[in-house]
Amino acid sequence: MFRRAVTTKTVVSDRHLVALPPGVGGGEALAVLVRGLTAWHLLRSVARIRPGESVVVHAAAGGTGSLAVQLAREFGAGRIIATASSVQKRALALELGADAAIDGDAAGYRERVLGANHGRPADIVLDAIGGPVLDAALDTLGPLGRLVTYGASSRQTAAAIAPSRLAVDSITVAGFWVIPALCPYVLLPHH
Repeated sequence: MFRRAVTTKTVVSDRHLVALPPGVGGGEALAVLVRGLTAWHLLRSVARIRPGESVVVHAAAGGTGSLAVQLAREFGAGRIIATASSVQKRALALELGADAAIDGDAAGYRERVLGANHGRPADIVLDAIGGPVLDAALDTLGPLGRLVTYGASSRQTAAAIAPSRLAVDSITVAGFWVIPALCPYVLLPHH
């Protein structure tokens, strides 16, 4: 049995084209573009980072996390705290511009974040882990702090958050997924 190769072509306007550097394939470019746009929107559109603010980036050695560390520096973060699961990943986060890199495990999380931030609560937490780590991250936010969740790699459910806690602590919890930002008029099913 022979299979015929299928070729697909699409017509797009010049303004939607992105030049690829030599040696970079389409798949690699798409991955960087999607992760980069996600990191950009997490910091700018949702967390609304301001110069001097502290930013905690979970999974900081991953695709989106590593770009978020670099963009947070570019956007003027006062202190960037990276979390990662291994010594090697934490070393990479430091190379990318994090001021401190800590273990991201939920046990002892609050103490590690506050210690890495010189005893001060965090302004922004970008969470791709979910579950108990998200729960612990809420306890590190200061007044007007923002936690943005954009993944749940732990595959665990976070505890319910009482609206009164958000009000009393003046904190925001928001979610983000890049697809609606790229295609705002696409109707997606609600859960």
